[in-house]
Amino acid sequence: MLRQMEMGGALRLLVGFVCLSLLGSGTSFAESCGRDVFSDVFNKASSELVRMNSKRATGVKLKLKELKALASWSDQEFLVNASPLVKNEQILEFDSQSKALLASAADFGGSGTTLSRGECGKVDELRALLSLLIENTREKWSFMEKGISVAIANMKSTKNP
Repeated sequence: MLRQMEMGGALRLLVGFVCLSLLGSGTSFAESCGRDVFSDVFNKASSELVRMNSKRATGVKLKLKELKALASWSDQEFLVNASPLVKNEQILEFDSQSKALLASAADFGGSGTTLSRGECGKVDELRALLSLLIENTREKWSFMEKGISVAIANMKSTKNP
């Protein structure tokens, strides 16, 4: 669970870093396409990720708390038994995809690259890339929430046959 919260913080930090990197990549980049256009794309994506991660993390914490209470797990049992619900092969794959998308966004303008007016369509490419990141993050949270909900339902059915 802590790893999930750290990932949200890492996403905010990385998206902010990418934004700053692009803004500082050269004056011709800003003059050709407008610094504010690219900044706005990153700011909107970052805001969406922060909002989603905050909201979904709160929901996951509440579901995990419910599961722990239903199962009557000690803190140690909870860490062992709930860990696979928040860190498993599929969730690690979502994380890997997010890292790859963030790396692509970080490399987007390339260091020192100058975009001419004809290349300003790259803003749409950036929007698409960041939309993929947002969707991947949404799918990860949905997958995690579904797994926890199934565990809760299973625990309820064993308690009340």
